[in-house]
Amino acid sequence: MPEMVAELMYAQAQFTDDGWGGYGVMTNQSMYFFYIAPNMTNETATATTQAWTDYALSLEPWGVTSTATIYSAPLVNGENVMITSRLLSRDTVAKKSMEVAQVLSRLFSIIQVRFESGGKVNQIDPDSAGLNPAWRNAVVEVIAGISWQDGTSSTEIEGMIDQLKAGIQTMHDLTPNDGAYFNEASLFEINWKETFFGYHYSTLKGIKNKYDPFKLFVVAEGVGSDDWNKELTCRF
Repeated sequence: MPEMVAELMYAQAQFTDDGWGGYGVMTNQSMYFFYIAPNMTNETATATTQAWTDYALSLEPWGVTSTATIYSAPLVNGENVMITSRLLSRDTVAKKSMEVAQVLSRLFSIIQVRFESGGKVNQIDPDSAGLNPAWRNAVVEVIAGISWQDGTSSTEIEGMIDQLKAGIQTMHDLTPNDGAYFNEASLFEINWKETFFGYHYSTLKGIKNKYDPFKLFVVAEGVGSDDWNKELTCRF
């Protein structure tokens, strides 16, 4: 293993010069690394990694196995997407799963279901941290939204946004006791204080007022933003 690590360190100068960058993990028995090279063709990618590939393959007689794969992906600088999210509680999925599924399929063109909630997340005292207490009841996070292609008319986009707002309202009415994850939500959420922060909001507001008495730090629909106008240009 020390010899392989040394060889990789030696090859790094060439990788850097050729435009590769990334990261890797090494143990006493294995290693892997993931490199990215923007604007590089498959042919160049193969050519600039061939020496390392040949070296790795040369170690097979000594019981060292290796795999190298090159993926090509289009260069994307952002997407035309607007999303909302809902932290669905155990009670919601038990009693309203069909209604939720119907709303998602009818009003949204993008739907993701994530299972990072539940389990140990539910077993933590909701008052032990400032996290939205809805996480402590949730077993599923649903992310839904709309998207459009470049060149779509403003009229069409406005229609999609109206559809997004309708979906947010419908999901809120259907799951009034559930919340949303602040980092994967919409500025159109209903009752954002409750949706994003739950009953923790007043406590969080008190902490902010203590450490930011002049109310200098603000973000849309974040703690303390209710002290500002909607555009965040004027404090009340």
